Amino acid sequence: MTTTGTGEIKALVLQQAEKNWAALPEDFLSRHQDLVLTVVMLSHGRPDCTVRALQSLDEYVRIPYRVILLDNHSEPEVQAQLQAYCTGREQITLILLDENLGCGGGRMYALPFVETELVAFLDNDVEVFPGSIEHLLYQMERAPETVAVTGMCILPTGMVQYCGGDFTVDGGMLLLGYPGASCRFDAPQVGVSGPCRWVSGGVTLYRKRYLHENPYDPALRGYFEDIEWSYRVASLGEGRFQRCVEALFLHHHEERWRSSSLTSEEQHALIMPHLEALAQFYRRHDVVLQAIMPLLPEYTGVDHRFVYEPGRLLFILLLTNGREWFLTQWNLGVLAPLMQYPVLVQESHINAAHARSLSSVRNNLIRRLGRWGKQMVKSLVTRHCE
Repeated sequence: MTTTGTGEIKALVLQQAEKNWAALPEDFLSRHQDLVLTVVMLSHGRPDCTVRALQSLDEYVRIPYRVILLDNHSEPEVQAQLQAYCTGREQITLILLDENLGCGGGRMYALPFVETELVAFLDNDVEVFPGSIEHLLYQMERAPETVAVTGMCILPTGMVQYCGGDFTVDGGMLLLGYPGASCRFDAPQVGVSGPCRWVSGGVTLYRKRYLHENPYDPALRGYFEDIEWSYRVASLGEGRFQRCVEALFLHHHEERWRSSSLTSEEQHALIMPHLEALAQFYRRHDVVLQAIMPLLPEYTGVDHRFVYEPGRLLFILLLTNGREWFLTQWNLGVLAPLMQYPVLVQESHINAAHARSLSSVRNNLIRRLGRWGKQMVKSLVTRHCE
């Protein structure tokens, strides 16, 4: 297909969703007249996105449902807009917080307000279509051992962002695989519905009981909490996850830190919450999540085998010295040697015979970070000279 705009993509997704709806059993609606699920949606700013998401639920979900809308301490005018929209809509319970609990923290805060057996976590920048929620429910019912079913998240370009996933650990790096990612949502390469090992926190239906027994890690309040939860649950050997390619969601995704109008200091400040979450992931599981690579331009495109050691050392510095110290050192260029190290290692294919080629990096580490520099030099050289 040729390149199309967001409106055309939305029309194509809607067309496919209507076909998917027709694939549900004829008696599906008649068997689901009672309330069985609640949608938990978080908001922080961007009230237009939140209202659009709520409107899509109202327009397309045909089974009974309730909504817990939890606002993570938006500006007063945003909360006023949400109150105005929710007034008179009995299926929506609006909770206004006076602090931002982050994504994972907000979802766990909302969980006690859910009275149904099933709960769907839905991002507020997502639109649903006919059958989006119903197909999640249908797949959950067909596999009673399943504790979570995730849908297909489609970007406004028409490309799949993710639809469940898998992971492997290689050399201390936790590598994520997203079947069908970067394919058109209607391409055969997207694959079929079935088991997966990772579910997105933004388009997934859960058994509430299982979330009570295995809650999100509060240390990962804002980012990667769904990956940590999936990895932890899979490591315990408990529960089963499913991907559902028939459940379509349009994700109006924004990454503010990628804006070219930002200074490097502004970008660093926006990236810091992501790095803090990744550091907590490392603290808990002793692996470096691959997600560090697109966050740091120096790590993008580098072989992941060269990222683990400098990545974990960045996390140790952050966990030991705190956010403000780390951000200051980053802005001053003190951390530049650790940022540059993976590229230099990859380019020189360092081994015991020519480790001297990175002497300037080692000297910078020692000079700028003192005893930390000496420890890092020993760790880096030992690992990459083996």
